[in-house]
Amino acid sequence: MTQNWLSPRLPGNNQEVSNEKTICVLSIGLEVPNHVSHDALRGEPNLRCYGVSDCRDLSMIPEQTVIELAVLHCTLSPFELERASVTIRRRWPHARILVIRLGEDFLNDALYDQRIVPPVAPSELRATIKLLLSRRHDPSFSANEQQGSK
Repeated sequence: MTQNWLSPRLPGNNQEVSNEKTICVLSIGLEVPNHVSHDALRGEPNLRCYGVSDCRDLSMIPEQTVIELAVLHCTLSPFELERASVTIRRRWPHARILVIRLGEDFLNDALYDQRIVPPVAPSELRATIKLLLSRRHDPSFSANEQQGSK
């Protein structure tokens, strides 16, 4: 089932108002019913989490949308994982890419910034997302160098 791009899953209380810029996080893969990314980001008023079930749905995202971080879930096939990563790098070259996946050598290092191994606790995912977002404007930062997780 595809999560409609126009119906985002919003973390936290929709009534919260902030002067800070909203950061768009894109979750790709069949993570339902766990909603891993959504649960990890709950309570973060300046984050908006959108979800699509596979890489084909990336074309539904409006051209003017700025994605800061993409979370690629372990439900994607190797082909879908590579296709999604290439599309993200092309459309949003400054976006960080976090992959949740077992194994090694599943993707060219240039196509993602950080990997964590499933199953992942919401607190671990939240901490990793915050690290990647805090360094998203630093071109010299490589999350794998900081945590050795690549």
